[in-house]
Amino acid sequence: WWDQEALQISSGVGGMGIISRKEIAAGSVLAEIPKSAVLSIRNTVLAADLAAAHLDLDPALRLAICAERALKSRSRWHGYFQSLLRPYESLPYLWSPTLRENLRGTDAEDTVKE
Repeated sequence: WWDQEALQISSGVGGMGIISRKEIAAGSVLAEIPKSAVLSIRNTVLAADLAAAHLDLDPALRLAICAERALKSRSRWHGYFQSLLRPYESLPYLWSPTLRENLRGTDAEDTVKE
């Protein structure tokens, strides 16, 4: 699901990361992450309720995270939540405009616009 010739997964004091092994051309696909592997409002235990409520994305995702966290080890996302550093890293919507530039061209870019 990821280009092992171009990327190396690394772990260290700061956690895990991805390091380039070679120069990467703009537009190259380096990894394909299935939507089912990403916590969203469509694959949370609250999916049906959130769809029926017609909430905006931000509050809907916050509710989804709260619900999944409340399930603790019964949540399919439990391992993900356990892997987060404490205190939690800042979320992209709290980043400065300069840091948000790092999201240009990604699916996350539109979700953090002011």
